[in-house]
Amino acid sequence: MKKTFINLFILSLAATSLAGCDLSSIFGPTTPEEETQEYDDKKVDHLELKDYKTAAIKGSKYEFDGKVFAVYEDKTEQDVTSKATYSTLNTSALTDTAKFKVSYETKEKIYSKTVNIKVVEYISVNKIEISDYSETAEVGVEYDFDGKVTATFIDSTTKDVTEYAVVSPLDVSKKGTSQLVVTYTDDGGQTASAIKPIEVLSLLKTIALTGQTTTYIIGEEFHFDGRVKATYSEGTVLDITDYITVDSSAINTSQVGTYTLKVSYTDSESKTVFEDSVEITVIERIPNLVSISASGYSTEITKKSTYVFDGVVTATFDEGPTADVTKDAVFSSVSTLQTGVKDVTLTYTDPRTNIKRSTTIQIEVVAYISEIRLPETLKVRTGGTAELKPTIVPNDAKNKEVTFVSSNPSVATINQNGLISGIKPGSSVVTVTSKANPEISAQTTILVSDVVYKDWSIFLYVCGSNLETDAAEATYDLYEIDSVYGKPDDVNIVVEAGGSKSWNSYYSSVIDASKLNRFHLTNSSYVQDEQITNANMGKSSTLQSFLEWGIDEYPAEKYALILWNHGGGLAGCCQDENYNDMLTDDEVISAVDGAFRNTGTSKFEWIGYDCCLMQTMEVAEFNSQYFNYQVGSQEVESGYGWKYDGWIGNVYNKKSTETILTSIVDSYINQFSGGEEATDSDSNQTLSYLDLSKISAFKGAWETLATKTKAKITTSNRSNFWNNVVQASHYFGGDISWGAYDAYDYLQKLKANSTFNPGSSYITAVEKALSAMIKHNKAQKGGSADAHGLSCYFYYYYNDAQYSNFTEWISLVNKVFGY
Repeated sequence: MKKTFINLFILSLAATSLAGCDLSSIFGPTTPEEETQEYDDKKVDHLELKDYKTAAIKGSKYEFDGKVFAVYEDKTEQDVTSKATYSTLNTSALTDTAKFKVSYETKEKIYSKTVNIKVVEYISVNKIEISDYSETAEVGVEYDFDGKVTATFIDSTTKDVTEYAVVSPLDVSKKGTSQLVVTYTDDGGQTASAIKPIEVLSLLKTIALTGQTTTYIIGEEFHFDGRVKATYSEGTVLDITDYITVDSSAINTSQVGTYTLKVSYTDSESKTVFEDSVEITVIERIPNLVSISASGYSTEITKKSTYVFDGVVTATFDEGPTADVTKDAVFSSVSTLQTGVKDVTLTYTDPRTNIKRSTTIQIEVVAYISEIRLPETLKVRTGGTAELKPTIVPNDAKNKEVTFVSSNPSVATINQNGLISGIKPGSSVVTVTSKANPEISAQTTILVSDVVYKDWSIFLYVCGSNLETDAAEATYDLYEIDSVYGKPDDVNIVVEAGGSKSWNSYYSSVIDASKLNRFHLTNSSYVQDEQITNANMGKSSTLQSFLEWGIDEYPAEKYALILWNHGGGLAGCCQDENYNDMLTDDEVISAVDGAFRNTGTSKFEWIGYDCCLMQTMEVAEFNSQYFNYQVGSQEVESGYGWKYDGWIGNVYNKKSTETILTSIVDSYINQFSGGEEATDSDSNQTLSYLDLSKISAFKGAWETLATKTKAKITTSNRSNFWNNVVQASHYFGGDISWGAYDAYDYLQKLKANSTFNPGSSYITAVEKALSAMIKHNKAQKGGSADAHGLSCYFYYYYNDAQYSNFTEWISLVNKVFGY
């Protein structure tokens, strides 16, 4: 009806000359039904579905959000989305093939299209794309992603996920192409990434004018003689003198005054103009350089970092103003491998007069505290005391001061020297905090109990080896101990014996060669504690197990450890004959450290080496953290070793530690014919004991001497003659190739040598520190008159030895000079 009306109306318009008018201006646009009229006579070929969700969430209703097109036989298309009908999608189960049907009905027939919709737990991300981002970066400048991240999900939908994306740091350390990696993780944990190349560019940062003559005599013609260097963002420095523009228009050398010389350079890549300038002074005559000085520089530098002068070097002349000559000053190199005060020499040469002047500044190489280490627990008896000694890392930290706080002072108190007092049974947590850096702290639990502690527990680690197999020497020493009567109830003598292929039958009741044997001494004899599976006594874990067992089973106020067997200085001790292995020095310390931490023990009173060649400065430093004193021989021990029945009685009689250790030294030497006075050349026995609390002062004096000695040797360049000084010192082990020399005798040989003597004050400082550390020494005059109680190594005989951290001495003396 509407169509007929319109036709009639058009005829009437034609009659009134209005047929050419735009009918839409009168009737408005045609309706959709009218738009689709042109398709009425066409035949549909098939349906096409576009831009629809290809996935649905399990259990939810699927809503078709795409477009449906009827494709006709002439290839034209019509949007029939609103006229189509849609089936219901079954989303009850996860599947890739849920059927979804779309239908469209024409006059002729019903057309349909069926597609597979994936049913999923959630709509996961399929891929991401990045756009609108910077495709270049600058060397050394952190790349800031400024683009857009778009995620496409498995149902074909998209979303801007820029704020949720993770951009991996771009490598801008060097010029070239780097990979930009962008990752997005959806709510279900599915991750998609996009990788794009980013060009990392090296950009010009600054230019610097150096070497220009800055002082002219009046009337002298100005000439540009400087060099201009460009520094790029990755650190590259290029000479661009041939490409710069020099502006000297302001300079008038016919008149005294100060003028500005300017140079400029236009960077071809960034089109940026860079400039630098220098003051040109016109004077009546060229002044003479008098001196240079440094100011504004840092006086500390971190250990193992690269020293860079950050101050100002000023030149003073005999007339006229001072000048900043920092750029042209030359600085001596500085080793920062070791802490301490270092000299830095600054030198400047005036290019006009060639006058050179130098000055020396001092900087301190320092290490800063990074960690505090404590045992997990520390045991204290009620009414007793214990010392908590934190381990500061690194060992050479500048400020090792710490504070101690007990969480429960009613159970245990602690003073600011680390001395703990047990008040009543219970536990308290002690917090140790660095004064230099309060953010660094550690904690240990103090366990206070009413356990009865004996006065002494002396642990003997008797590794019999061939000394027992061939001569029953270990059995003999056990007999010496057993022969001393009157052992009080408050002394524990505890033994672990093994490491030998066979044992004398005298103590067969407590020693089986096929086992590791633990027993203790009573007034009647030795009583077995346990026999366990044989283990390598040259292994750290075996010693640690014995110490932990001994501390738990035989708690005492004071502990001592004796290592019995062969010894070899830095090579270690306690060679197990069954396993052909021996404890290196660091294995001993590893065992002690582990046992202390696991049992809450703070320190042993002393360690004794009934072994050869163990009384060395390196071994002493190893032990200083865990023992108050060390007993040992510089030389090869003779006979059955220590005379145990000559000193055990002092333990029983509750003599002081110093008295006990002195009696160990004296009884050992006195047992030989002639004792200390023996003059036979074969009478070369030595024994001493050290106060390990003095090792730090000795080490500092010794290493200072080493540094100064190095300077003397390298300056004279006569290392072969230096070898003669060392080899003239008293040595041990019967062979100079062993490398162990008497420390005091070496000092005397150095003092007497005018070529290499670095100064009597340095030697005197070491002598004083050495004397304080060696508490008691005895040596037979025949072969050991020049043995004074402590050895040092100048080179190492054993390749697998574990060395001490006397690194300055080792690096500056032992290795540098050909040993």
